[in-house]
Amino acid sequence: MHPAFVGVLARTPLEHLLGTIAEKRLRGSLVLHAESVADLALSDVVTFVDGLPAKIRITDPVFRLGELLVELGVIDDEMRAAAENSRARGAGLLGEVLVRTGAIDATALGRALRVQTVRKLILLFGLPSSTQFEFYEGVDALAFHGAPELLPVEIAPIVFAGVRAHPRPHAEFVIDALEGSPLRVKRDADFRGLTMTPDERDLLGLLRMSPMNVEQLEQAGVLDPTRARTLAYALLMAGQIEAVVTSAAPRRASREMRALGRISSAPVVKIALKRVPSPGIVEEGGGDGREDCVPPSSRKQLASFVGVDAFRDELRARYAASVAALANGRPQEVLGVADRPMLTEIESAYLGLAMRFHPDQLAPEVAELRAECEQLWARIVLAHEALVVECERRRNQR
Repeated sequence: MHPAFVGVLARTPLEHLLGTIAEKRLRGSLVLHAESVADLALSDVVTFVDGLPAKIRITDPVFRLGELLVELGVIDDEMRAAAENSRARGAGLLGEVLVRTGAIDATALGRALRVQTVRKLILLFGLPSSTQFEFYEGVDALAFHGAPELLPVEIAPIVFAGVRAHPRPHAEFVIDALEGSPLRVKRDADFRGLTMTPDERDLLGLLRMSPMNVEQLEQAGVLDPTRARTLAYALLMAGQIEAVVTSAAPRRASREMRALGRISSAPVVKIALKRVPSPGIVEEGGGDGREDCVPPSSRKQLASFVGVDAFRDELRARYAASVAALANGRPQEVLGVADRPMLTEIESAYLGLAMRFHPDQLAPEVAELRAECEQLWARIVLAHEALVVECERRRNQR
């Protein structure tokens, strides 16, 4: 069967991908690999249970269980060496050997395995943006890897640590898009498990006292501006703070995000797995999600590629459709998302439209169309904010 959905990290960053899987409470396997790789053995694989990562195998030989248990103070080097010798003689998996010999108990092993999963997941945030992914719903691609137990771990601490350890250009776009919108701590925020420095906790303390926009966070004098922006993005992606929509003013695209748009397109290489059919998940752009899933081509060269007339026709058709959709109370049609979309789907669609139709993204050849782009973009912003508000309302009613 085909994967439930596919994509490229340049278009769907890992933090958005994990958020979608968690929000939909999906069960299955996420496979990540270079565009030229079609072998599951050469791919990074994560198994999910009810939206939470529960098992992982990565191609880099890091965070070995024996070394991790020594680091955590559960065993010493002598015990590790003895267990590894037994494993080499065919006595079973390292964890099984340690439990069977009484060196550790099952609870300590489970804790170490969860730490191992978290560290490996954080490492995935450093994958190249050209990395491709597929999600196979209802399939455990790691059923025969390691122990059979699945040990779910929470998403928020992983995302928080991952986006800070491996910053990406799209984070700047998201922060720029917020402009003057205040940020506030969510009512159900839980900061346990989020590792922060004392000065970061001081800035968070200010935010808990009163909502602040990004500029105010930068000027608070607690962190330098770059660290303040990174912290804000990490807290947003970890679901601990939220933006308060106060204006329909068009957003601006950052220089970094424009650079992201220069990633060249490449076909998605799908990993071959034997699996049972599962329903498809439609990605932005419609269809079954297997075609519209490559990195965005250079937006600065797009108009030249498709022709000025074609771009003008598309622009005017989208504008007319957006006017009609908003008049009929259908903002989801403006962004091209399904009814009752999740926040990650809204932001992904908004990002894609920004890369194509934001007035500041126009190629010189179509500069004459800037006024028309501004009209379309204003309606895209209205639709985006209407969907965000509705999404927040549904979440508060749960």
